[in-house]
Amino acid sequence: MGLRTERWMSPPEAIWRAERKPYQLAVAARLGLLHPRTVVTNEEEVARQFAQVQQVVVKAVHSGYIEEPEANRAIFTSDLNPRHLEDLSGLTLAPVTFQQKIEKISDIRVTVVGGEVFAAEILSQSRESSKVDWRATDDPNLEHRRHELPPTIAQDCRRLVDCLGLNFGAIDFALEADGTYVFLEINPNGEWLWLEHQLGQPIANRIAEWLSS
Repeated sequence: MGLRTERWMSPPEAIWRAERKPYQLAVAARLGLLHPRTVVTNEEEVARQFAQVQQVVVKAVHSGYIEEPEANRAIFTSDLNPRHLEDLSGLTLAPVTFQQKIEKISDIRVTVVGGEVFAAEILSQSRESSKVDWRATDDPNLEHRRHELPPTIAQDCRRLVDCLGLNFGAIDFALEADGTYVFLEINPNGEWLWLEHQLGQPIANRIAEWLSS
């Protein structure tokens, strides 16, 4: 009697690999997606030199959460300012991702399910709390809109998910004033239900269809 084979939305090993942000960024670059200049380092001088030539944001290399006994805390992308550069001794404990800050007019969240693409525009620049990282907003009703991706960007999203060995991916872009889409990262197990609630995007139905096909 053979073992039962379950249908996975994405293979667990592909998810674990794709969660490594430097790896996913390298794959995106190889596919030709425009992305911010990036340095991953735990060397103080490297970080300082990178910050001298551009505005910089900092983000986690892997997990975006800190697990603590009382509660888990999210690590949001944050501005790097001159005060932070005065003491970077903590870098010796773990590397950090330093990334060129993109001047954006909004954030674009793209959910790919089995090759189908759902895009949403998040009006992150309408509030100070969400300008760098929309997840840090202090407005639970931060405005979202359905968004029509250019066909080339939609295809890039499909290619990225496919090259990472996934069937699902939640991709974040920064949208610049001239219409340029800048790839920020992909979450291979990203949240999506709030998009269905706010915008009526039928993501749950698409997941169910894919799993039952």
